[in-house]
Amino acid sequence: MNKRRLFIAIDSPVIKEKIMSYLEGKNWPAGFRFVGPDNLHLTVLFLGEINEEQIVSIITALKELTSQLSPFPIELNQIDYGPSPQRPRLVWFYGPYSPFLDQLKANLEELLEAKGVRFSKENRRLLPHLTLFRLKNEDSHSLPPLKDKLALSFEAQSLKLMESHLAKGGAQYETLMECPFSLKE
Repeated sequence: MNKRRLFIAIDSPVIKEKIMSYLEGKNWPAGFRFVGPDNLHLTVLFLGEINEEQIVSIITALKELTSQLSPFPIELNQIDYGPSPQRPRLVWFYGPYSPFLDQLKANLEELLEAKGVRFSKENRRLLPHLTLFRLKNEDSHSLPPLKDKLALSFEAQSLKLMESHLAKGGAQYETLMECPFSLKE
């Protein structure tokens, strides 16, 4: 049985362009490794190692859910260390807690469970964020404070089923299926 490392994400070419424009010409510390524009995404639900046979059920659930959704705005307004400032491993660009995104995640989990997809639930609220950098040096005492301010918003248009390919230089992500939101306002 082949297993694949899968997750469901929101992606936006517009936000990628804005972030790339913002990052251009800035000097970041040597220990900050940029994830690359192709790897910028907002993870809604990490599924983990999934049996290949369950991909059809995941796609069915995604199509069912997205057919009931309209595009919606997402705001990102803070650059900081993640997943926590006390134990930084990443630099995140994140936004305020969104009850809508949290409900979207809960609905997705419910649909996947009803379709028999087995995955480990994360029992925490969804903090909307994009990972900008991975840190080579995890010593929080030697990291510079992040003073940059950036506020961007974009409209989520779809959910993507993505696969994570782990490699020596960092994970690379591949879109397996994109399901656009079907309802129009």
